[in-house]
Amino acid sequence: MRNTREEQEDSSYDNIVAGKYALQKRIGIGGHGEVFQAYALETGVLVAVKLFYCHLHNEIVRYIHKEFKVLEKLSHPHILKIFSCGRWKRGDSFFFYLVTPLMDGGNLAEYMQKNSLDVNQSLEIILKIASALAYMHKNHFVHRDVKPQNILLDKEGNVVLSDFGIASQIDNTHTIAAGTMEYCSPEQMETLLYSVPDVRLDVYSLGITLYEMLCGVNPYRQIAKTRGEAAAIQFKYTQEYPLVDTYNSKIPHDLALVVAKMIMKNPEMRYNNMQNVIDELQPFYENTCLDDYSKEEISIISVKCTKMLAQVDECIHHKQLLKAETICNVLVKENPLSSRCWKKLGKICLQLKNFQKAVESFSKVLFLRADSYSSLCYRGYAYIMLNNFDAAKKDLEKAEKLYPNRGESLFYHAMLHRTKADLLEKNTKKYNKEVEKFNLYWKRYKSIQKW
Repeated sequence: MRNTREEQEDSSYDNIVAGKYALQKRIGIGGHGEVFQAYALETGVLVAVKLFYCHLHNEIVRYIHKEFKVLEKLSHPHILKIFSCGRWKRGDSFFFYLVTPLMDGGNLAEYMQKNSLDVNQSLEIILKIASALAYMHKNHFVHRDVKPQNILLDKEGNVVLSDFGIASQIDNTHTIAAGTMEYCSPEQMETLLYSVPDVRLDVYSLGITLYEMLCGVNPYRQIAKTRGEAAAIQFKYTQEYPLVDTYNSKIPHDLALVVAKMIMKNPEMRYNNMQNVIDELQPFYENTCLDDYSKEEISIISVKCTKMLAQVDECIHHKQLLKAETICNVLVKENPLSSRCWKKLGKICLQLKNFQKAVESFSKVLFLRADSYSSLCYRGYAYIMLNNFDAAKKDLEKAEKLYPNRGESLFYHAMLHRTKADLLEKNTKKYNKEVEKFNLYWKRYKSIQKW
């Protein structure tokens, strides 16, 4: 007779997928399977493991192979990676699995249920996803199912596009219609078969996603709620949705017009590629945040620096920070008046823990743009790491004054007092005072709950 310990060991072994990933807890469930947080035994990294139900055998095999084949051809900072996939036997049952990075912030739909997004936050996310889609389109793939549920977040604010099981190659002759009714374009659902999947399908779906982020209303669901599903379908095919500033008057009217062009029912009237969408949205993002650049600088950067900045981002994505720093050194030498280039160098120096060089880089940014909120925060952090607390406090107080409704300055201010406390003898008057200040700023930071 087997003892309890042996049974526990067997049970524990049953939770190790393919001998490599130890399942820890379930973090999601759907019609096709379940998603678990897991521990990668070889690397010690937390990952996400999708287990697909074995009774969906044939369908899921095709889906997994489809998604894996798409993603093995794509590498982009805002496209979800797949580490591995395969078949796993557990007891008498077989499961198919996908292993991806752990995006512990859930998906965008879940996030929007609990939080509101301002214009700048919405545009930041959308521009990242648009860059991923532009990259896909350049590599001859159309996603065909862009929606908040397929945009994943982590707790550090990283954003990735997921679920490529129905992605199609642009040069295919025919494809089967797929997607989600609330987000797919009229032509996508018009017929089961249509020629050449068009990048404008993704333009439309991204537009509806942005629409919902800006005003908290999905136009299709709004009509279905008030007039019924049939009316919502008919409206999609015959009329244009109301402008987003109808629901939110704080949205610039010109931005509302850009969104409207993204979701025109006639594909010929939409933006014909994702880069055009990025070019149209970028000025609104730049103008709504305090770290915007002049139109002249944007123009200069777009001509002279785009390729090198892309190389820097690629190096950062692959954790080649020294190479990224080398490229940035060339960039700032060639473009000494570009606050964007100096800022990029400063952020790399922070990751390399070269705090003195980070201070120098962000000082260049602030010389060019005295109202750069994030540069004040980053320089403040670098000063904290150098134990220059007076300088850090000055930067962070200025940042908070510039933008009192953002949380970054509060976070670093809390860090400032925590660091000062750690250098003092515990339970002294000065120590307790610093802990009190830390608690104050941390409480304010948590209450804001900014994206």
